[in-house]
Amino acid sequence: MFELETGLIFWNTVSFGILVFIMYKWGLPPILAMLSLRQKTISDSMSYAEANQKKSEELLFEYKKKLGEASESASRMLKSSKSEAERARLDMLKQAEVQADQIIEGARQDLKSEKEKIIKEAKKEIADLVVAAASMVIGRTLSAEDNKKIIEEALQ
Repeated sequence: MFELETGLIFWNTVSFGILVFIMYKWGLPPILAMLSLRQKTISDSMSYAEANQKKSEELLFEYKKKLGEASESASRMLKSSKSEAERARLDMLKQAEVQADQIIEGARQDLKSEKEKIIKEAKKEIADLVVAAASMVIGRTLSAEDNKKIIEEALQ
């Protein structure tokens, strides 16, 4: 059933020892070097990732700060623009009122001068009619001095 063969055990042990020696001498150093390189690469990558994360957080903070400043600046500019627009609107209204007053005053002056002109023309027409009527009543042509006296009396 169960028999121990010492020769086989001996040669198996020797073969295993030679295999371990060969692996230790020529197989293990490249594997250890590769593992060390892999560990260094992973460590460097993690350091680089942490540095990038910190830099990203700083940039994010800076961008948020700049965005806040830009928002405040835009708000100030908007308020300033609104107040300037309101001032411009008020100035335009004042100018429009002044122009309207000037136009109204000009129209009043024109009306007044037209009225005076019409009154002068009416007086002249009335005077001519009075002279014509007086000439007809008297039956003769009046002199310029007579005309003047009659006109003055009629106007008074």
